[in-house]
Amino acid sequence: MTLFSYLLVTAAVIMLGKTVYKYSEKKFTAIEALVWSALWVGVGVISFAPRLVSWLAGLVGIGRGVDLVIYVSILALFYLVFRLFDRVEQLSEELTSFVREKAIEDADE
Repeated sequence: MTLFSYLLVTAAVIMLGKTVYKYSEKKFTAIEALVWSALWVGVGVISFAPRLVSWLAGLVGIGRGVDLVIYVSILALFYLVFRLFDRVEQLSEELTSFVREKAIEDADE
């Protein structure tokens, strides 16, 4: 293993610990904690067994393992950006509705 692999595993263990902590503090749901935990465990496994990623890349027809990791990461980031955008839109609608109701209440007084 290289120094980078050790650093990556260390970061994954730290983030896994933070995920468990956030779940214990009820800041993550069980599903969120499970997804994040799977991600951090996956990062650790990839660090210890990079040939596994190359093998998986070959199965899906991608030349190099690092390319597979990059493609999957980009897809995951796009999905997260989409979810964040959707949530911001929902919050904007809720805020608009709240402000309208508050303005009507204040006008009646």
